[in-house]
Order: sequence, then C-alpha cells, then structure tokens
Amino acid sequence: MGGPIAGASAKVDRDALRRAAAEAAARRAAEPKATLPTIEERDGALREALADLAKGATLERHLKVAAEYGRVGVYDESYDHFTAALVLEPRNASAYEGRARLLRDVGLPGMALTDAHWARFLAPRSAEVHNTLGTILEGQGYCAEALGQYREAARLQPGASWAQQNVARLTDRCK
Repeated sequence: MGGPIAGASAKVDRDALRRAAAEAAARRAAEPKATLPTIEERDGALREALADLAKGATLERHLKVAAEYGRVGVYDESYDHFTAALVLEPRNASAYEGRARLLRDVGLPGMALTDAHWARFLAPRSAEVHNTLGTILEGQGYCAEALGQYREAARLQPGASWAQQNVARLTDRCK
C-alpha cells in the first residue's frame, strides 16, 4: 500500500524528464494564444464613441463615451470620462448630473449628492437635474427634501410623467 510497485525500476532518468518538460513548455509557448474580444471591440456604439473621441477630446465626446461605458457597465471608465468632461468644462451641469447618477447607481450616494448639488447650482431650471437630486435624497431617507426636488422638476417640466409619478409616490410616503 503506497510503497514501490513490485518489479518497477527505482531509477528514473531525471534529465530525460526535464528535457521532455522543457520541450512541452516550448511547444505550448509557441502555440497562438486565444484572445477574447474586449467590450470596446464587441460593442458597436461604444467603439464608435471612442473612435469619435480619438479625433479630438471635446466635452460632448467625453459625455458620449461616459454614457456608453455606463450603459455596458464599465463604471470606472464612465466615471473617468465624466471627470475628463469636467476638466474641459468645469461648469458643465450635464457632466455633474451624469456623474451623480453614476455614483448613485454604484452605491456612492455621498459623492453623488455633491455632484447633484453642483448640477443644480449650475442648471437650476433643469427638471432632470432636480429629479436626479431627488432620487439621491430619497435614497438617503430625506423624504421631504426629495419631494421638494420632485415638485420642482414637475413645475419646470409639467408634461413630464416621471416627475408627476415621483411627486405622487412620495407625497403618500412622506405624510
């Protein structure tokens, strides 16, 4: 049990084993490697946005790439492109609001709240900005403050069903 096999030679040609192992390793190294396509190669809309950005960095191009990376779930790249947009135009409400939504969605409400407040400061007449701020406040448990943002969004864009729905939903909850 577990001992040498009867009749087996105890002598092993270790040099031959080393040569065989080295030859096998060399054959494996020479074989072509299978590579998987990256998300940038597979996703047409992202690929097009990146190609457009390669023509020259602009605010709009960075925002498009940020949105595309967010759509495919590559949040770190999305964040980086929202930030690059803000480097180009530090007072752009769309970049702050997009980054706030991203941060909210990945579970960083404190950082999201900061960006949402900047967006509201820069675009006080944007219903979308007020709605985004409302969603972040609501997620943090600030019911009355969120309701105020939803009401402002509904006032700014009366035909927006999403704003009216948020107001109605939260009015019942905040009582």
